[in-house]
Amino acid sequence: MKRDVTIDLMKGVAIILMMVAHLVFDTGMPKHIIHSFHMPLFLIIAGIFAKDISDIASFRQYTIKNAKRLLLPYVVTMLMLCVWGVLLTYAKHDVSYVIRHLLSMITASADGWHTQWGIIYAGPIWFLVALFWVRELFYCIQRICVRAHKYRDELIMGISILLSLISVLTHPYMPSLPFCIMQAFTALGFYAAGWYIHRHPMPWWVYALCVIAWPFAILYGYIGIDSCTINYYPLSFIGACGGTYVIYLLCKAWAKVISLFNIKHSTLNITSPLTWCGVYSLPILCMHDFLMYSALMYSIMIRIPYGGPLVWGGLLAVIMAYILLRIPVLKKVYGG
Repeated sequence: MKRDVTIDLMKGVAIILMMVAHLVFDTGMPKHIIHSFHMPLFLIIAGIFAKDISDIASFRQYTIKNAKRLLLPYVVTMLMLCVWGVLLTYAKHDVSYVIRHLLSMITASADGWHTQWGIIYAGPIWFLVALFWVRELFYCIQRICVRAHKYRDELIMGISILLSLISVLTHPYMPSLPFCIMQAFTALGFYAAGWYIHRHPMPWWVYALCVIAWPFAILYGYIGIDSCTINYYPLSFIGACGGTYVIYLLCKAWAKVISLFNIKHSTLNITSPLTWCGVYSLPILCMHDFLMYSALMYSIMIRIPYGGPLVWGGLLAVIMAYILLRIPVLKKVYGG
């Protein structure tokens, strides 16, 4: 099946913005803009490709495929961090580095609850675990609504948003759950939005309303799915959809421009470096995670002139992802 260059470009933009958000430690307007839509952008794109229950022959096979695509890269990346922990243990004579990395892999929490146990934060790849549960939860919601014929899709969308809202409202008053369960519930609404929009094209005024809401969401809202935080939920939700739509329009225009040059990879139909980043956003995410939580690597990058951790950290994550994909065994894990 031919790849959609626009979607690949959107994923490329999303993964770059994610690295910018992690590597720029300030609270200025650029960061507010990124946080207003960059995580929903990933989820809405994933929702566009969500399978309808009628297209899933076996739930078991569906789960196995999701696990291979999302959980396997998570485990392999965490094992790499465990090996790094072994090296730190040898250098600092502290076996806790290995133990904490192993516990981080097992608990797979995106929240800060594990810090009280001395467990090292697993990093941005919490998203892979959360997305796995999002897909499983969405299948279950479809299963519940399978007998609803009229307004079935609207019912599925409504339940997903309701569960997301409940997660946001209850999270501050209850202990954080491991395995990114709460984050999955929080993300569910955006995933369902991508699924619904793909099945039911919206009228122009809906997109206009979302775009108009986006600046207000930047100023007054906030989306932190890792912490199950969505301030002013309706405004932030609609604004995130508006931000995603703006990125879609820009990437669609860019796809038309680069198509004029007809520059394509012989097998992958890749038209630009940004498209490559979108196609391989998963290994880039994992290598970015590795660099984020390798203090030695980061201390080196921060001392390099002309760019610092933002430029060199992002570039190194892309280079490491490229190297991974040149290794046949790892390409099966990270390349899909």
